[in-house]
Amino acid sequence: HREFIQDPILKQRVTSLIGQEAIHSKLHNEFNDAIKELEYPVDFYRFLGENFFKYVFLKFPQPLKLSLMAGIEHFTAVLAEYMMKHEKNFYYTDDAKSRA
Repeated sequence: HREFIQDPILKQRVTSLIGQEAIHSKLHNEFNDAIKELEYPVDFYRFLGENFFKYVFLKFPQPLKLSLMAGIEHFTAVLAEYMMKHEKNFYYTDDAKSRA
């Protein structure tokens, strides 16, 4: 909904955010492709996600979609912070290069 924004500074921030999200999406796809080679069921989860968004999420009213996405973003931020603070619980190597 960038076209509805009148403030030029806010519009630029939204444009920057869209660019960040494009990079984020690309990295997710690269990661998913890598773990697919390790026989993780990536195609199944992509199927579930795509169909949920196509047939369920997009049917919701705009305020609900916005609040759900904000909640998901908040959850992932809290999870990432927890994982970084408790790295030893998630990685089984002392090699910094392997954890990067």
